[in-house]
Amino acid sequence: MGILTEEMKRVVAQQQLCYAATVTPDGKPNLSPKGSITVLSDDELGFADLASPGTIENLRHNPAIELNVVDPFTRRGFRFKGRAEFVKNDPEAHGRIAQILGPDYPFEQAFENPC
Repeated sequence: MGILTEEMKRVVAQQQLCYAATVTPDGKPNLSPKGSITVLSDDELGFADLASPGTIENLRHNPAIELNVVDPFTRRGFRFKGRAEFVKNDPEAHGRIAQILGPDYPFEQAFENPC
């Protein structure tokens, strides 16, 4: 059994929006919205790199990340902590994210967050 519960997967799938917390190279916190979060497996979440130069730079220096997803109607949310990995040639990850963004939305890389 994976780390992600069915309720966690449901909230991620319904919201498709999360906030990614990273740390800048000089140690300051950074929070950035990501509108392409998806469940990749029972242990992994992913989102696309869509004009995220600050997030990318931060993760190159320190891959630690926390993703926050909240269902505003139930006022219940989840925090997912892990290490981000850049993924360029993963058809499954790209396919799942493309389902959220639509087939014509361009992106080259995705991030995986092993929870």
